[in-house]
Amino acid sequence: MVRDGRANRASRSPGGRGGLSDKGNVMWINLSAISKIVVYGLIAGAGLPALFAVGLYSLSRGGRTRTVGADSDVLVGGSLAGKVVAALCFLTVLAAVGWGIYEIYQIGHPSK
Repeated sequence: MVRDGRANRASRSPGGRGGLSDKGNVMWINLSAISKIVVYGLIAGAGLPALFAVGLYSLSRGGRTRTVGADSDVLVGGSLAGKVVAALCFLTVLAAVGWGIYEIYQIGHPSK
């Protein structure tokens, strides 16, 4: 029955806001999308800062040299392997940030 351009409320799902349909087999929560958001959030939110910290830590490993004539100054020179690991970590973080900026740009400026 249609009154004033509105459909009969009996044909809608309970509550009228979504949820399960009358048959009970359609959910309004997309679990696949939620799982993707959680995974990407963990990678970007915890993984990239942890990778950056690994890069900083690898730079701090290596020989320490006292400067000539100074009592408290210490130069920390990382080993070659530490510098390579740090460079790879920093480049990975930089690439992820660049990819994120690119994706945001593509959302705002779709191809025609």
